[in-house]
Amino acid sequence: MTKANPPQSTTNPMQLNLVNSNRLQLLRKQAMTSESGQIQQSASIGPSNANPEDDAESIHLRNQVNQRLAEILTKLPAGKQRSLFKIRFGVELEKLEQMPVKQAAAILKIRLNRR
Repeated sequence: MTKANPPQSTTNPMQLNLVNSNRLQLLRKQAMTSESGQIQQSASIGPSNANPEDDAESIHLRNQVNQRLAEILTKLPAGKQRSLFKIRFGVELEKLEQMPVKQAAAILKIRLNRR
């Protein structure tokens, strides 16, 4: 005796139609727009040739911010670094890294050394 296969219907709760899933389509659309936004943003961000001294200054300041972040994170417990950083400085680590350099330096209380 053979067992008959149940009819394939869209109302079967055990079967997922991933091609026509509204949630998956929404996630795909968001991923595509975020990727294109990042590409456009990275293309628009570039060193300005207006004042090379400002570029050198911002690179130096970015290095100081990265060094300070490394110092802070090494002092915090390994599993709690991100949450304790957010509590202490009021901003998530990822958001701080994406901020303009001067704003990140102000949050970390790094002084801009003018020569």
